[in-house]
Amino acid sequence: KWQRINHILRENNIGIISIQETHLREVDELKLNDQFREHICIINSTNPSTPNAAGVAFILHKRNSAWKDAEAIEVQPGRALLLTIQWQKNGALLRILNVYSPNLIPDQIDFWKKIDSMIESHEIPKPDVILGDFNMVEECAD
Repeated sequence: KWQRINHILRENNIGIISIQETHLREVDELKLNDQFREHICIINSTNPSTPNAAGVAFILHKRNSAWKDAEAIEVQPGRALLLTIQWQKNGALLRILNVYSPNLIPDQIDFWKKIDSMIESHEIPKPDVILGDFNMVEECAD
């Protein structure tokens, strides 16, 4: 799948892709960054207690993003990763929060309360964009 992601970035002139359920261990991230070092930079967040589950990542296209100066904050390991990256040539910054919300509603409530608290207390900067897998359904049957 990583060959396909690399191809999509390059063929479609995409600067940043966010993915969820990466299931990447740190060693895998290192190998992939080495394998694709010419084209992409992978910034991944894994929960160390469950490295083969969950996970969120940003894939930065090296030719179409300011990847060298990008900064990431692991908001919640394996569940939320905040990327700050220069988006325009004038130096404007873009903050993107990539989330993989828990499945159960009580866990979702705690998850979002913690993120909100971190933003309100300025522990993390307020994101300009929040995206990812929110694990929301329209009907209980879903």
